[in-house]
Amino acid sequence: MATNAEIIASIAEDLRRSTEAKRAKKLVFYVSQRYWEPDFSIVDSYSFEDLLTSLYQSNPTLDDLKALLYQAVNTLNRKAVYVKIAQYLYKRMSKLYENIAPPTTSKANELEPELLERIAENIEAHPEAARIKKLIFAACKQYWENDSNVIEMYELKELLMELYQLYPTAKRLRKTLDKIVASINRQNFYSFIADTIMGELSYLYKHDMAASEDSQGEKDEETMLIRAQKQPPSVEHKETQDNTDRKEKADTDVVQQAVPEGQILPWLRLDSLFDLKQEIMQYTNPLRAKIILFYTIYQIDPLEQHWSVVRTCSLDDLLLKLFQQYGKDVTGIEKHLLQTANFQIEGLNVEDNVQTVNTLLESFRRFCKK
Repeated sequence: MATNAEIIASIAEDLRRSTEAKRAKKLVFYVSQRYWEPDFSIVDSYSFEDLLTSLYQSNPTLDDLKALLYQAVNTLNRKAVYVKIAQYLYKRMSKLYENIAPPTTSKANELEPELLERIAENIEAHPEAARIKKLIFAACKQYWENDSNVIEMYELKELLMELYQLYPTAKRLRKTLDKIVASINRQNFYSFIADTIMGELSYLYKHDMAASEDSQGEKDEETMLIRAQKQPPSVEHKETQDNTDRKEKADTDVVQQAVPEGQILPWLRLDSLFDLKQEIMQYTNPLRAKIILFYTIYQIDPLEQHWSVVRTCSLDDLLLKLFQQYGKDVTGIEKHLLQTANFQIEGLNVEDNVQTVNTLLESFRRFCKK
């Protein structure tokens, strides 16, 4: 097994041979000496070995190193270049920390690696993987990051582990995601992103509903997000308390895992929902029906086309979400569905949309009378 000195020497040699050797040295100097030196002759008077050794000694854990690299890159111009150097440093220097025993008290350490791997793969295969990771990052780091290069410094599996450590129950995570969504633009679409995260992470929380989750004291523990590092509101992030207040009602959302087996709403059984889905698939175009339901539930701008995302949604989930929002009120459902059907959704014919909605409503009326 290589010693720390050998690992550092190997990293130093590879950095010297790199086409970005000069920038690499500037960055290593910056993070090890804690200031930016514009005079490269001063930077170059230090060896890579000495700078890397100092960097390692001043960061006792791998998380400390990652945080420092992230903070440094976030202050620099040409982030796209420096983030790649930072990622390389983090990956290579992680070997220095392999002999340091990790904490053993965290609940997340009990998770099976295969489970996290499977969840990460599912998310990475999703058409909106980048936005899903961005929202997970915000929940973990407690601020909204618009620079994708910064977010890419973090492995998705590590963020998922951190997320589970910070929010050990589904209810707490749901509340946090809702608070984040309330503070950004495109709230309707990010509401879908939050639902997707909760669906993917349901495997992590399948046993937590039996815990005494609802104690009054937990309300004081909720994370108050988002405060974006003294930056002006971005395209997707705005710090408006009014939006947060309007979204507070989402804190009472029903978590599916809390519903008794076989019963997914107080008046809705799983087998009944299956029968409804089968009828809809028989008499309508399933994709068109899902598109209309998706745009209705999340109030998506009709000018935005999200067909690839809709294809990842199951008809069961969309129907359940619809009934969670509007209950058995078919008249209320009709109003919202027809409003969506009459939108000029790109690629869809309004007349066909209205016909699909009428078919859905006929099925809903028979279904809700049972």
